[in-house]
Amino acid sequence: MPTSQATHVEDAVCRVAPTGDRAADAQRPAIIRTIELCKTYAGATGPAVDRLNLEIRAGEIFGLLGPNGAGKTTTAGMLTTRVVPTSGRAFIGDIDVVAHPALAKQLSGIVSQQNTLDRQLTVRENLYFHGRLFGINARTSRRTRTSCCNDSSSPTGPAPRSTHCPVAWHNG
Repeated sequence: MPTSQATHVEDAVCRVAPTGDRAADAQRPAIIRTIELCKTYAGATGPAVDRLNLEIRAGEIFGLLGPNGAGKTTTAGMLTTRVVPTSGRAFIGDIDVVAHPALAKQLSGIVSQQNTLDRQLTVRENLYFHGRLFGINARTSRRTRTSCCNDSSSPTGPAPRSTHCPVAWHNG
């Protein structure tokens, strides 16, 4: 369905199965799953997300498309524990994101496009502090950041721009 006609998130889901074999793909575990997921904001005339049932399987390429107001950001917020659902359930792997938000954050490893920490942090610092924020111990957070950024302790040196502040980067 063209995105201009979508009125709800589930109207504009785009997915590519890893093998094209539906039977084989159906056997892959669901890594993101929602059951009747809803969010209605106080004072709103209707729900931002209304009974969303979604399964994203391991290996799928998945896109959430839609016009402004379709519920994409709210859905992402609920899956990343930044927005509490009004009703329904959401899972990352087998972890209920409402019942176990810290564990869900550790499994998802999401760092949002908009910096929610100090805007002057470098990319490397953002990765480290988001790891700590999500309950990952300091040593593991440093090691993961090093791996992602190929930082200066690596023989090849830091990844391009990993020591820069992303505040002025273009979003397009």
